[in-house]
Amino acid sequence: MNFYTQLWKQFMRITFLFISILLTIGLLSVRATNVKGQDLNRQMSFSVGRESLSSAIKRLQTQSGLGFAYDEQYLGLSRKTTLPGDFSNQSLSDILTALLQNTDISFKEEGGNILLYKVEYGRITGKVVDETGSPLPGASVMLTGTNLGTTTDSNGNFVLSVPEGTYTVTVSFIGFKKLEYPDIKVTSKPYILNVNMAGAGLLKEVTVSYGKQRQRDITGSLAVVSGNDLLDKPDNQFAQELQGKVAGVEITQNNGAPGRGFQFKVRGATSFSLSNQPLFVIDGLPITGSINNINPDEIESFTILKDAAATALYGSRASNGVVLITTKHARPGDAKVTFDAYFGEQGVPQQHRYKLMDAEQWAQFENEYYQDKLTYEPATKPTLNPVYADPSRYGVGTNWFDEVTRRAPVESYNLTVSSATDHSQSTVVAGYSKQDGVIVNTGVEQFSLRINNDYSFANNKLKIGFNL
Repeated sequence: MNFYTQLWKQFMRITFLFISILLTIGLLSVRATNVKGQDLNRQMSFSVGRESLSSAIKRLQTQSGLGFAYDEQYLGLSRKTTLPGDFSNQSLSDILTALLQNTDISFKEEGGNILLYKVEYGRITGKVVDETGSPLPGASVMLTGTNLGTTTDSNGNFVLSVPEGTYTVTVSFIGFKKLEYPDIKVTSKPYILNVNMAGAGLLKEVTVSYGKQRQRDITGSLAVVSGNDLLDKPDNQFAQELQGKVAGVEITQNNGAPGRGFQFKVRGATSFSLSNQPLFVIDGLPITGSINNINPDEIESFTILKDAAATALYGSRASNGVVLITTKHARPGDAKVTFDAYFGEQGVPQQHRYKLMDAEQWAQFENEYYQDKLTYEPATKPTLNPVYADPSRYGVGTNWFDEVTRRAPVESYNLTVSSATDHSQSTVVAGYSKQDGVIVNTGVEQFSLRINNDYSFANNKLKIGFNL
């Protein structure tokens, strides 16, 4: 009995000790949770004079009865001075925010204590340029949701020092579309953000006879089409891409050969005997040859000049209008390699195919034609060609429409490589396209290569370039 009695007593002691430990842990957890939820929201009154920040924090700690964790020497509290102020029935969070204003110190609640820590700063640096690569001085660079921001200098450069964290950067400039860059992570390592802004509205520059002008300053009649708006059209000819895109410009194909025979009419026909084709100018150089060999993937934008004032520079050659073509040029930023391709098939739709008689039906037609003439026009003494006497012997014969037509493949491949710095831009566009005609033994195959290089010197006052 003594053995079992002692065993029972030991069991009861262990059980009592275990229950006590659980109750102690539970009470501590409840108290810590309550403290953590109430510390910064606690309402209190506090007065501060012109004194050191160290003295004010110690008095606040004593008056609130809460634990503060901080390194006084590292934070330099004794070297910082507070401004006089009275806080009546305000939260501890508001009081600390006022005391630490204009310092590099912040606070947070951690483990039931108020932790004071030094804010670490990072930098966002970069350059803001327009579509042509020219710097935009005075552009605004702001952090969304804060009052932190800066403006670019005369060269378009900016440096923004901000506390470490994740931000959304907004860049804006008068006459340009506002840009937002989310999830910018700022650390001790500088974050480089180069911005390329696109023009908006009437302040956007467009290509005209004498160079470039703001759209709002133009009084002549013109139309602008961006090459980006035509990317979804898989055509081997830029004339096909422009069909129906510009008011007052009629584009027709008077030749059924693949990729050939496109004609432009700007504001209708101007001559009964001469050509109505407008003048085509590529990167400032008028061309007199065929326009069918221009690769659409090389083109950045079209500007169509319609009236006499807009075409004055080119004289009588521009009497039918001018189509200005600007090819792709690199812009400052990272090097880019773009490859696009498409493949398809073309053919004559079933509803547009001619319904032809086969050999037996043709012989039967000639036979019936002879019988009708014999019945209704015997005076003409008709005769039947012996080859049509027995139509059944010919059968279906040969369908010549199917023999001369086919399902024709069409394919195109383009590779664009561009690279640019502050003083040089280079672009290479290589293309291959092939379009077989739906009529056998017709088609077009084309190889193209364009190289654009631009160089600037003396702070962009001197520019030299060549196009190949």
